[in-house]
Amino acid sequence: GIRTRDITLFAFGGVSHMETTGVTAGQQALIAAAGPLASFAIAGVSALVASAVSGTGAQVAGYLAVVNVALALFNLLPSYPLDGGRVLHALVWKVSDNRIGATKFMSRFSNVIGALLMGFAVLLFFIGDFVGGIWLALIAWFVMGSARSEYAAEMLSGPLAHTATGDVMDGGGETVSPDERCSQTLQLLLRTQRRVAAVTQDGALAGIVSVSDFAKLRDRDPASVSVSEIMTPYAAVVSIAPKTSALEAFRRLAESGHAQLPVVDDDRCLRGFVTRETAMRVLRFAEEQQRVRAS
Repeated sequence: GIRTRDITLFAFGGVSHMETTGVTAGQQALIAAAGPLASFAIAGVSALVASAVSGTGAQVAGYLAVVNVALALFNLLPSYPLDGGRVLHALVWKVSDNRIGATKFMSRFSNVIGALLMGFAVLLFFIGDFVGGIWLALIAWFVMGSARSEYAAEMLSGPLAHTATGDVMDGGGETVSPDERCSQTLQLLLRTQRRVAAVTQDGALAGIVSVSDFAKLRDRDPASVSVSEIMTPYAAVVSIAPKTSALEAFRRLAESGHAQLPVVDDDRCLRGFVTRETAMRVLRFAEEQQRVRAS
């Protein structure tokens, strides 16, 4: 299904973001069109308010109307990943029936748009409009850089979506029991140079204890406090199954804000961890594989 995540306000305007799993070309076009339509709607309401009131209120409403029209027009620029570019991408995708090919086309097309904008920026510099030239140059830089990033992400997402988390995870390392003293666990983390340790009981994951959890000790003696008192219990742990795709695992890792996610099977048995280092290693490898195929 489709899940619209948010509309992020960049320095130059809003761009609709979406989860792309299962999204068709037509659905992508509709989602992308929502951003500019929302801006036009806000501009229309603001214009009505400006005409109905007077004084400072009218000035503020008029300003909002102008700003939202400007945002909508900018986002209609046919450049990836702006909303106008996503609509054009959806059209190319629909006609060619090739999503990656459409993304590659839009990356190149966006570079052309960016080069044209950069040319206009240079022209503005020559006629003395330095502020406008700098602003347009920044837009051109944003357009070209974002298009390349989108294409790179598209190329990497396919292989990662078909790779199981269990095939890329790191080992779970040594485990500790809930009754172990905090002093012993801290020594274990320092010795193994790990940020987290799994707490297991009867072979099942009972919780996670990280370096930051030791702040809960406050003035208590670590040798007299059990790990169970400071750990994050299993019910509050964000975990992932071994058969889940690596792409989904990395997405959850980023959204959780944690440095690692435990990989746990149906019996709550710990299989390993997915960490930020795991993500970087796998992404570098996938990117290298894409370069080899392209050469």
